[in-house]
Amino acid sequence: MRDGARPRAARYLDTTIRQVDNCGDLPPKGRDSISKTLLKEPTMLLKSGDKVLIVHRRLFENDRGRYFVGTIEEYEGGVASVTGYTFVREEMGGEILRKGDRRTKIVPISSGTFLVYRLPAEFAVDETKIQPQENRLMLLDGHGFEMNLSEHGF
Repeated sequence: MRDGARPRAARYLDTTIRQVDNCGDLPPKGRDSISKTLLKEPTMLLKSGDKVLIVHRRLFENDRGRYFVGTIEEYEGGVASVTGYTFVREEMGGEILRKGDRRTKIVPISSGTFLVYRLPAEFAVDETKIQPQENRLMLLDGHGFEMNLSEHGF
């Protein structure tokens, strides 16, 4: 495979390791340590079993908030498979309703069009509600967890 066909990150890593190996003033042990550090697997921010709230970023003033609450099944390279529930705003009354069926979505989290919030491990996904409370929009799990989703106010 020619070098141009390899992912940019792999080409960058190879170049960096060559530069480290060519450092004559570092003792061999120092070069090996740096090379091992560079080759180490990246730390995953999200992992299987994490509970998350995914909010579709509003791109225009009149966009309505769209929410998805679920559990991460798999996560790799900025893309997650998340199983949970979609919440949509009902057009007539403005109430936020949970769609009844559980679904699995493939979410490109690194795309920049989503805001992702990690929820506590004990968060009850199946009992999630989004409802107004004292002029705020609140995410509730029925077991004491509350999260303010309002864009304005406190």
